[in-house]
Amino acid sequence: MKKAILGIAIVLGILLGVQPLSHANPILTLNDGMNTVIIDGLGSGIVTYNGPVGDWTINVTTGLTKPVIGSAAVPQLDVNTIDLYNGDGGDGNILTIKWTDVGFTWLGALNFSTGGTLTGSGSVQFAAFYDDVQFAALGPFSSSPFAASASGGTAATSPYSLTILETFTAGAQGFSTSGDTNINSPVPEPATMLLLGSGLIGLLGFRRKFRK
Repeated sequence: MKKAILGIAIVLGILLGVQPLSHANPILTLNDGMNTVIIDGLGSGIVTYNGPVGDWTINVTTGLTKPVIGSAAVPQLDVNTIDLYNGDGGDGNILTIKWTDVGFTWLGALNFSTGGTLTGSGSVQFAAFYDDVQFAALGPFSSSPFAASASGGTAATSPYSLTILETFTAGAQGFSTSGDTNINSPVPEPATMLLLGSGLIGLLGFRRKFRK
């Protein structure tokens, strides 16, 4: 009997051990105040949503994070999106896109930047958070093209979460926006430096061959 109970306990321990912790994966959330779409990245480092959210009939949004870009020690969090509003300017005319990931350990300053275009009547604005603390904001922008950057500190302890929050406000039907928003550390990934170095070496080799 004791052996049976021990066996069950071991099996339960294994099953519980492989379950993901709450919010332990990157999460992409789209919300217009009435409709919500939530996609769990399942640790893949990339999440894409293509579909409607209420009167926002076109939404093509991709979130990128570690291990696809950056790492815990060298954070990178990126969202690129295309969105079109086909409502009447009433309820549901505000769309928020939230892209968040956890487990970052970098304790220095972080860069926050955005750029894109918009058409029609409306505005866009962006905010960056570590845990629940906002460290940078950009916008609102109501003319096209738009681009801006800022920087701020991170938490005093790690690990922590990073979040990009995008807010699109449509003034009338036909408002659309597209762009890319990014959080990153000022220290490049070693892999990025290796690729850059390889490219420079290749370029120098090409120039030598051309001169001969």
